[in-house]
Amino acid sequence: MKRSIVVLNRTIRWESTGITIEADVKHQRKIVEALGLEDANPVKTPAIQDETADEENTEENSGQKARVVHSRQRHDQLEHDHLAHDPLEHDHLAQDPLEHDHLAPQQEMLDENLVKTYRSVTARCNYLAADRPDIQFATRRCAKGMANPSLLDWRRLKRIGRYLKGKPRLKIHYDWQDYPQSASACTRACWVQSDSDWAGDRATRKSTSGGTIRLGGHLIKSWSKDQTVIATSSGEAELYAANHGAQQGLGVRSLAMDLGIDLGPFVALEVDASAACGMITRQGLGKVRHIAVNELWLQDAVRGKRVHLRKIGTAENTADLGTKPLGAEVIEIHVAALRCDFVDV
Repeated sequence: MKRSIVVLNRTIRWESTGITIEADVKHQRKIVEALGLEDANPVKTPAIQDETADEENTEENSGQKARVVHSRQRHDQLEHDHLAHDPLEHDHLAQDPLEHDHLAPQQEMLDENLVKTYRSVTARCNYLAADRPDIQFATRRCAKGMANPSLLDWRRLKRIGRYLKGKPRLKIHYDWQDYPQSASACTRACWVQSDSDWAGDRATRKSTSGGTIRLGGHLIKSWSKDQTVIATSSGEAELYAANHGAQQGLGVRSLAMDLGIDLGPFVALEVDASAACGMITRQGLGKVRHIAVNELWLQDAVRGKRVHLRKIGTAENTADLGTKPLGAEVIEIHVAALRCDFVDV
């Protein structure tokens, strides 16, 4: 009859409004200590904006460029404000791979004395990210550099550490709810949201897929992953992200059936890209014949009513958390939509 237990380093509490799950706070503490950030100033976002605007952008994007430059200047000022508290960061300031991303030696290797620390802390972040959807994108980028970490990878990891210093705890709430049904297309028992960031990786030009799965209002799973092929358009990238999301949703529905739980006849899939909706709802390849036929199985799933497709706005799409660096306000909105909240220490 305990009200709180620990399972796999997660604290599970039975409260009056429902059940909460929280990752062990010791992971956050050890990450901060291993990176030497006890006296560093916290930051409000876990990922650095290290991707500069493409040189081939036209004058039509000049307004967007100005916003990028302004954001970069604000970020540089924030970095400068806490360098005095961070001697390791100060050592690499002369070769800062963030300041001029397209000119600086991004791939300069990290000092071998720090490589072991980098891998150990990244592995701990990866474990923590299973219960922290707000750091999944940033952690995935760090995990990609574990084989041969660079100075930029080190800065990315320390950014996560400073973010966790300011937001050490996050609770996932599973409030009491009626048994979710999906008797109509308007009701979402098992529902998936998917999103992508087209060609977001400047080194490989691969896109990133993000997604969340919920049963009613309960968060079951979230992810951030690289796409295996290089998408030639944003619509194609969104299609790959939607495919992965639908696969995960159908897998959850199948698992529930094995446990004797009926989640209804379909999985609700929500995307924010009109181009992806067009590819999924039509029949055949159309003008995208370069896409492998095995990527178009989702068309049959939608026609067979195993998947119900719905177009939503970008502001509603919580999968955006796993695709790219976001501002603090957007992160908090999506975290709240997933029925999570940050706990003040």
